[in-house]
Amino acid sequence: MEPAKKKLWDFPWKYRESFIISFSILIVGFLLEYYSENSRLNLPVFPNNLILLLVLISFITTTQKLVNHPFVKWLSSVYAAISVICVFTLLILTMGMIKQTETNEAISFMSKLGLSHIIQSYPYFLLTLFLLIILGFTIVKRLTPFNIKNTGFFLNHAGLFIILSAGSLGLSDVSTYYMSVKEGQTEWNVYDTEGQMYEMPLAINLKSFNMEEYPPNLILVDAFSGEIIKQKKSSKLPEVSQGMTCTINDWSIQVKTYYHKSVMNNSEFIAATDTINSSAAYIIADNKKTKTRKEGWICSEGPIQMPMPL
Repeated sequence: MEPAKKKLWDFPWKYRESFIISFSILIVGFLLEYYSENSRLNLPVFPNNLILLLVLISFITTTQKLVNHPFVKWLSSVYAAISVICVFTLLILTMGMIKQTETNEAISFMSKLGLSHIIQSYPYFLLTLFLLIILGFTIVKRLTPFNIKNTGFFLNHAGLFIILSAGSLGLSDVSTYYMSVKEGQTEWNVYDTEGQMYEMPLAINLKSFNMEEYPPNLILVDAFSGEIIKQKKSSKLPEVSQGMTCTINDWSIQVKTYYHKSVMNNSEFIAATDTINSSAAYIIADNKKTKTRKEGWICSEGPIQMPMPL
């Protein structure tokens, strides 16, 4: 007779059950994040986060020693570890591909799932907690009974446990503040991401601030692909200045008007003095081959201005 085929959820659990559980935790995290009223998960701050960690360690140690159940054995198995590591890695890779924001400026589907702030989301917290539980059970299992040969194993896994627990539970104790300091002035106040002002116990005095600026360069850009067209004769890009003329490939270019700092006024640019303004130039470009002429305003990209090609 052929041996009976193992059914799903029959112990001992292997990769199939392990991956189902890991992905289920991820999905539950997304659902909690989606239907949560708070846009970001707020973990307890010190000393409550330390107490929570000590409770978790005590629970793992006690359960491993007193409970003899296949589920507990599975928590310290390779199958459980590999599955949660794969799902956790998938979430971390997603964080690298999606822009992470500090504030919820616009509520989108990605934001409601927590993908715009993964390290402050339910999926990240639940997977990290599950990974810490598996690490904890694995460490305790290997240490009982204690053997000096397991020292390297313990240091390796305990180090990972400390990094994950401290890095995750310690997030609530991290605060980001911004300070605006002007040259020659002293500033005591900082602002958080919500614009709330706080007075600091120390002040910063900006003695001197120098920022070197360079004139922009003229380049030819492919109108369809957006790629820069390389120059045929010279690798040095011409710098823009008032009244300059230059030749780039088949184009002869003359700069009629140039503003190092400019602002758009109706359909043209005028001179400006604010440092956030970008450069602009009125140019005349003649193509030697096609005998066509183009003229108009161009400008470089800036904080408040998109680049404007001719």
